[in-house]
Amino acid sequence: MSNFSKREDSPPVSDEKGGFKAPVVVDTPVSDVAGLGYGSEDGQANDAALLLRTDIWIMPMMFILNFGAARMDTLGVAMMGFPNTDYWVSLLVFFIGYIIFQLPAALLVRRYHPRFFLFAIVFLWGIDGGIAVAFVKNWQQLAVVRAILGGLESGFLSVCTLLITCWYTRFELGLRMTIFYQGVTINQAAAPILAYLVGLMEGIAGLKGWQWIFIIFGIIIIIIACISLVFVQNFPERATFLSEDDRKRVLDRLEEDRNDHIVCDAHVWEKILYHFRCWMIWALGLAYGCANVSVTALPTVGVAHLGSLGYTPAGTSALAIAPWVVGAIVAITASWHSDRTRMRSPYILLGAVMCVVGFGCMLSKNVGASVFGTFLAIAGSATQLPLIMVMLQNNVRGTCKRAVAGAITLGFGAIGYMASASLFTSSSAPLYRQGCIASIAMQAGLFVIVVAVALRFRALNAQLDAEVPGSPDSSERKGVHTVSWRYTL
Repeated sequence: MSNFSKREDSPPVSDEKGGFKAPVVVDTPVSDVAGLGYGSEDGQANDAALLLRTDIWIMPMMFILNFGAARMDTLGVAMMGFPNTDYWVSLLVFFIGYIIFQLPAALLVRRYHPRFFLFAIVFLWGIDGGIAVAFVKNWQQLAVVRAILGGLESGFLSVCTLLITCWYTRFELGLRMTIFYQGVTINQAAAPILAYLVGLMEGIAGLKGWQWIFIIFGIIIIIIACISLVFVQNFPERATFLSEDDRKRVLDRLEEDRNDHIVCDAHVWEKILYHFRCWMIWALGLAYGCANVSVTALPTVGVAHLGSLGYTPAGTSALAIAPWVVGAIVAITASWHSDRTRMRSPYILLGAVMCVVGFGCMLSKNVGASVFGTFLAIAGSATQLPLIMVMLQNNVRGTCKRAVAGAITLGFGAIGYMASASLFTSSSAPLYRQGCIASIAMQAGLFVIVVAVALRFRALNAQLDAEVPGSPDSSERKGVHTVSWRYTL
């Protein structure tokens, strides 16, 4: 470990020719930034206890919020019986706001408490995306409600991602981000049961089954929002459950790991425009979009294939939980091992291979093969999606760049979601051949992108290893010429 921690105290600034100079880097002896014993047994024990306390306070609420958010999303509008054209309009207006407001939300949260920010988003979700949707009379009203919901939801994932990355070091992040994402996975497991309950609630109090589902989950989301107001934590420097020394230690651990000081200043928009030119963000964002094409359709496709086993609708709904539970176990195991090996790309590529084989099996008319393919595709997608986000977050430094990276990545994810809706259509059931073939192609593209990015990172690391500290950077390595920091493959 280096005896110095590099701190970025100033943003990239324009030179006379309109380019950018590297940030000013200040050497700070590690022994001066914390008095808790870096590297000592007592220090490691203190860190382990601090990490456990952080997990207890941060992760359960993040998981619950994501579970609720995913439920509002997967309720969808297909069950409402509108024609396909109207369905597409409501889908489109949702993603317009979702994509546009990603970056502003991630930037605004640095100025305001994440606790209040997330409370407002989730509380308004429950009203707009739940209760209000239950009483829309036509597709025009639905489009208005969905447009508002898209704007609200845009801030959720980007803010949660930024919040989690500001609490954990790079190689603690894989497991935590995967657990956060499993809120969606477990949510998807409940989707078939939800569809079954819709039929049972038909006609109660004169309302249709789908209306009751929106009302019930709207109320649940509002309750979750109120709970989050108590338990969601702010960024480490404002955490209420830590002492002053513990807050300092959390920040010091992040400083030692990433060498990037969290800073928001007058140069923020200049930095944003600069970071929009980063090839790595666009490449891994595209990979994330490719992964998202298949994952959003898997609940519907999985039920269709499991239904071929001949069980009753209730039995099929119960059985459909199994692939998602298995997928969550595989994803959490892979992410834990990914943190231990400090590698991301091999596990993402393994997920891609699992998806390709899985979707290939799902094209088969053999019942056993298609069911096996369902398990494999779900496990692969549950593994790769969070690790793509983690690989990107591991290789960017500074709050502004993380905000840009998250916004672009989630924007690509939204595009993948829209593509999925057009590929996995009800007319192609039960094999969904068109969607399965497209998913295989997307996974192949993802594979190529991740391999190319990993090879580029390896080459950059080799250059950093050979570089004399303090020598000029290349344009791709500005701000990363530290002794200990390297790209995560």
